[in-house]
Amino acid sequence: MTNEKKLQVLDSLIERGNALTSKLEKDQYDTSGALTRQGSAFLVECLEATSRIIGKDSPYYENFESLAKGRINHFSIDQAVEYLGTMKNTIDY
Repeated sequence: MTNEKKLQVLDSLIERGNALTSKLEKDQYDTSGALTRQGSAFLVECLEATSRIIGKDSPYYENFESLAKGRINHFSIDQAVEYLGTMKNTIDY
């Protein structure tokens, strides 16, 4: 995967994560669980992208794995977006 493609993947995930954080902040008591499922799916995508971009041995992978095992809310998704941004900064343009 080229660095340009890696950056595109990360930018897309960051954009989606920010949108999901906004939804979760507005509806913190999502009784249907739909937003929680979206959050879980998002974190799984972060894990898969991290595995492809950096590898499973990276601390970022461990961070996403930890978030995915915890409670899914706007704080966890916001933290994931922060990790994605930090990871993006490690890739050469």
